[in-house]
Amino acid sequence: MISAGVSGFKAQEASGYDAVAESFDRLTERFSGALAERLLSLAEPKAGDRVLDVGTGTGLVALRAARRVSSRGAVLGIDISQGMLERARQKAVEEGVAESVRFEEMDAEALAVEDASFDVVVSLFALPHLPDPVKAVSEMSRVLRPGGRIAVGVGSRAPVGFRSAVRKAIALFEEKRGRRLVAPSFLLELMERHLPAASSHESPGHLGPGEVAALLAGAGFVGLRRSWDGQEAVLRSAEEFWEVQYTFSSAARRRLTQLSPEELAPLRRAFFERCEAALSSGGRLVYPYGAAFFVGSRA
Repeated sequence: MISAGVSGFKAQEASGYDAVAESFDRLTERFSGALAERLLSLAEPKAGDRVLDVGTGTGLVALRAARRVSSRGAVLGIDISQGMLERARQKAVEEGVAESVRFEEMDAEALAVEDASFDVVVSLFALPHLPDPVKAVSEMSRVLRPGGRIAVGVGSRAPVGFRSAVRKAIALFEEKRGRRLVAPSFLLELMERHLPAASSHESPGHLGPGEVAALLAGAGFVGLRRSWDGQEAVLRSAEEFWEVQYTFSSAARRRLTQLSPEELAPLRRAFFERCEAALSSGGRLVYPYGAAFFVGSRA
């Protein structure tokens, strides 16, 4: 359980994710299912392994891991959102893997599990959301057996050189003309222009791939390898474009949930007007999604 002294930020995060558990589950299956498979292909859990999934959400990675470890193994998915965990438990029953996986409310920075009790630790998209990622990575190391494997994925743009200079120039030209709107930067930039300053619990700073590599090395993980995978989705409607950004952008959701209907209305009006203008001129609403993956082992 989360301690009574947990930061206000964590409580706010948990509440925010509780509210979007259904849409989060549906959208992560759609956009992140392949990334979850990539993470597990790097972690290589096998039948009989004990696997910990840190920041499990609605079980995207944990449920897939359960099928890999079979009834001989065990998977524990932890999160601070009860709404997410309830959906994950339902899915475990629906998918017939409830005997191999369990889900618990737990703080990633204070794992209530024994030392060296897991063969594999995985985490997809959770690390940058934690106020103290150094402590979280230290905890991951503590609970992993010597020689055990770790695989972490964090949200990341495509590496330099992944896209050709021509494709980048075309995308930039379209963005400047308003014919290419990109999530979640489009909503975040619109919020800065249309919303009053809003008080909020302090949130974690940006944690890029370079910092993640340093964190893992500093925690004693060895043999670290890095890779990237991702895609760009073209969304069909302004409504879908809004839902993706509201659901996946914690920064946007934290501010938007503080607004009254009267404060929110001008922003939504500007958002949908811009989207419809882009679509009517042959433009596109795009959601680029990808992850930088890190895999290694505990010394």
